[in-house]
Amino acid sequence: MFPLLKQVCKDIFTGIDGRTYHMAKFSWAFCMLVISAVMVHRAWSGLEVDLMAAAGALVAIATGHSAAIYGMKSTEPTPPESNK
Repeated sequence: MFPLLKQVCKDIFTGIDGRTYHMAKFSWAFCMLVISAVMVHRAWSGLEVDLMAAAGALVAIATGHSAAIYGMKSTEPTPPESNK
């Protein structure tokens, strides 16, 4: 199970070549994790959780990082040749 999980994480955080790590993807995951952790902490502490504000923050993070990932597309190494 752990080799499969390792491969899935590598596929998520690498570029098209499958070897070069993509910093925008790490930033995206970290930002999503922080916003989610803040929402959970506020709910756990008995504070108000504004779902509209949280959804807006998640959309802003997703949109900004999607643009960054797409913008870096031209700088990625070429994918390896497939074995056909």
